[in-house]
Amino acid sequence: MNSWSHATNYPPLVLSGMVDLLHHYSPLPAGIPHGFLSLGFGTSAFLMLAHTKPEPLDGLVHQLLGLCMAGVSVTVLASGIWPRSFAVGAAKSLMLMMEGCWFFAITHILFSGDVTWAASHPGDMTRIIFTPVLFAWIFIGLLCFMLAVFLMMQLALVGSRRHPKGFAGNKGKGITSANYQKYLKLQQKDHQARGKEDDSCV
Repeated sequence: MNSWSHATNYPPLVLSGMVDLLHHYSPLPAGIPHGFLSLGFGTSAFLMLAHTKPEPLDGLVHQLLGLCMAGVSVTVLASGIWPRSFAVGAAKSLMLMMEGCWFFAITHILFSGDVTWAASHPGDMTRIIFTPVLFAWIFIGLLCFMLAVFLMMQLALVGSRRHPKGFAGNKGKGITSANYQKYLKLQQKDHQARGKEDDSCV
């Protein structure tokens, strides 16, 4: 808490949490909670992007963290505008995971004491050049992970349609077409109820 820059990250997010609680007990106009959460991450992004450090590597990892936070801010705001968009929801999940993974990467880069991230001589730029490469590798890895999860879900749904009694032979175990249809109907009713709630809040 001895750093004003780091400490200032928390009040906007705390305010967003308070707005969520208020919205839970007394519904606010549609999109207000998403807007406050987007502003919270946007404030953090601005602070990280404007973060200055005498050590170039320290400043670079904070700037990349600011890009992650900016991505989260934009996708959270977009999810408030298009709450039923699969693409927006997937992008928000991707940016949140990227921010979390980069936090772990920063702790290793700055505080692990690994000689890989230590300068071999005063003008050594190797670690500065490699840091954005590591950032890109993590991002690509998360994209592959999300694609794999999506494909597995698609295969599970296709399999449930082809085998009405489930995946485990004829024993009726696993996901069934009947259960899937019930799930779709429940989702449709939930979307309709949410749409009416949003209209009533406007």
